[in-house]
Amino acid sequence: MATQQQWFAGRPDEYWGTSLQAETEAYAGKLRRAQELTRLAVNSAIRADNNESGAIWLENSAVREAAFGNFVDATAAATQGFEAGSGKSGSNGGKPRWHLPWQTTALMLNLWRGC
Repeated sequence: MATQQQWFAGRPDEYWGTSLQAETEAYAGKLRRAQELTRLAVNSAIRADNNESGAIWLENSAVREAAFGNFVDATAAATQGFEAGSGKSGSNGGKPRWHLPWQTTALMLNLWRGC
């Protein structure tokens, strides 16, 4: 992962590398670190006017949190992702660009029912 991070370093889209690192940390079971890196990636993407990528990473985070049983955090991340990707800046009239939040909610409900 260090080699990939070096490649992304200093690039305008460096937040992509941070997002990939977050997923890698989650896969290794380091949830807190994954949460921190996701937050950094999302904030960087939004500052770079790439709200859609930030929204997708929030949705990925929601699925990850649900898989770990953190339903409050999963719901918060899904809501934030929906709002970040909804185009409230006027680019698409405030309409959602995709239906991922509904998929996330369905996954969370199925995981919760299985507990």
